[in-house]
This record gives sequence, structure tokens and C-alpha cells, in this order.
Amino acid sequence: MEALDQAAALAGTGTAGLDDILGGGLTPDRLYLVEGTPGTGKTTLGLAFLLAGAAVGDKGLYVTLSETEAELRAVSATHDWSLVPIELF
Repeated sequence: MEALDQAAALAGTGTAGLDDILGGGLTPDRLYLVEGTPGTGKTTLGLAFLLAGAAVGDKGLYVTLSETEAELRAVSATHDWSLVPIELF
């Protein structure tokens, strides 16, 4: 596969600098675990990824065991993001 074809097949993270580091994004159809201490940007990264995917018609799943819907909405509000394209359960 040519480099351009491979880059087009990658899933953008919603964070331009991270996509540059990763050579275009993440390999689709894989499971990724993001871990780190509180305040390092895990939720921001996850929401940016979901919103970027939703913008191109992709579906995603974000699982959190510690954040409430109100907390997710608060994080999105700090970035002026709308969570309308994402279903929260």
C-alpha cells in the first residue's frame, strides 16, 4: 500500500499534532487504551477522537467508569465543543 493510501486509511484523532506524530492517525478497527494521571488530557483526547469520527460518519465507543455525563459535558464546554453528535449513556 502506498504511503498516501495508508495515511488515508488511518483514523484521525481529532488532535492535529498527535496525528502528525502518529503519521496520520490511528489504525482503524483496533482497541486503544489511554491511561494517565488526572488532568493529563485523557478525556479531552477521547472526546476529540469521537467528535472527529462523528464528523466523517464513523461510529465509536468511549467507556469511562469514573466520569459522569455532567463531567463530560463540562470538559466539552471548556473547548467549545458540542456533544450533539455523540450519544451519552
